[in-house]
Amino acid sequence: MSDYSGSSCGLGSESDYVDESADILGGGEVVGDDVHEEEDVVGACAEEDIPDNHLRSNACEDEEDEYYLRSPISSSDEREPKIEFNEHVDMEKLLLAVGMIFSSHKVFRAALKEYAIQHGSDYMYVKNEPSRVTAECKSKCGWRIHASHMQQGEGFQIKTFNSIHKCPRSYNNHHVSSTWLSSKYLEKIRDDPKWNVHAIRKSIKRDFKVDLPKSKIYRAKRKALECIEGGYVEQYARIWDYCDLVMVKNPGSCLKLKVERPTLDVLPTFQRLYISLHAMRSGFLAGCRPFIGLDGCHLKGPWGGQILSAVGKDANDHMFPIAYAIVEAELKESWTWFLTTLLNDIGQMETHGWTFISDRQKGLVETFEDILPNADHRFCVRHMYSNFKAEFKGKILKDTMWTAAYTSTLIEFQNSKG
Repeated sequence: MSDYSGSSCGLGSESDYVDESADILGGGEVVGDDVHEEEDVVGACAEEDIPDNHLRSNACEDEEDEYYLRSPISSSDEREPKIEFNEHVDMEKLLLAVGMIFSSHKVFRAALKEYAIQHGSDYMYVKNEPSRVTAECKSKCGWRIHASHMQQGEGFQIKTFNSIHKCPRSYNNHHVSSTWLSSKYLEKIRDDPKWNVHAIRKSIKRDFKVDLPKSKIYRAKRKALECIEGGYVEQYARIWDYCDLVMVKNPGSCLKLKVERPTLDVLPTFQRLYISLHAMRSGFLAGCRPFIGLDGCHLKGPWGGQILSAVGKDANDHMFPIAYAIVEAELKESWTWFLTTLLNDIGQMETHGWTFISDRQKGLVETFEDILPNADHRFCVRHMYSNFKAEFKGKILKDTMWTAAYTSTLIEFQNSKG
């Protein structure tokens, strides 16, 4: 620093300058006369007319370097911060931007789907590969996004993104699938499993501004319930556990499970299940009339089947369940198995003098002829009238039929015919 001796820039001696710089660089305070000296230094550099311009310029630049610390140009703290997408947090209110990094192409596709639904737009894939994904607006309005693997292998990054939509909002977004809906409303359905489809549809319209068919909402609710309660296959696999638990919690109950297993190396296949709880059977025997109604109906679900039931009537003329069974179909064989098991459970007809009523179910009439030929078996008039009115119409014939049905003696029956 010998060039700055004397009064060329109005500076003090070299030793004074170095000591003053040390105080500033070391974090010391400059007070009193030192502050005025600083101002004089700057003023001297700005106003004094020094013939040697090169010397003056170098003096001010070196002075600036002495007073301010500079980090290297290539240091990592001056690089632009990375925008990393957190799939557990950022899905709620999603914004996409160039440079955003995703953990994989699957996470990016899920985020793109969520973004489109939240913003009311629909898109289609131009390229959909593990290494690169390109999508554009389905209406070809100019919206377009492209993402691919980063060169360093750090993740999947958005490279280009034209975020402006020129098309109107889409109210029929095909990316709103039943699987996506089931995940969105899983907790609400868990809290209220009886949440009806109309209410779900209104909630979807309010939350996402999309209009969906009822069939898709039905599928979404079914998937959510399967996730909560388990699928049909899992439920059938636990029938043995269910039977054991019923016998423990309700001793005296009767449960009979029948499966098909041709060989030991084949898993058993469910065929039939008979259930009569102890309270149902004992209540019927203790306080109901010796009257048993039989009926069957179809089961909804992927595996189908039929449910056969036996009900009685108590002293108040109310229905009282006795037993029920799940069978493969309404056949003579299944009705024979159900009635035989029922009579072994509640007592034989000769002892109690049971009276049965049913419609003309498939295989049921033949079953009575084989195993209960002497039983009092009557048919339900309502089902008989359903067949009667197909050929004989009119209120007069209807009233005549029901009057005859209510008679209890032969004379009353003959008089009812007019």
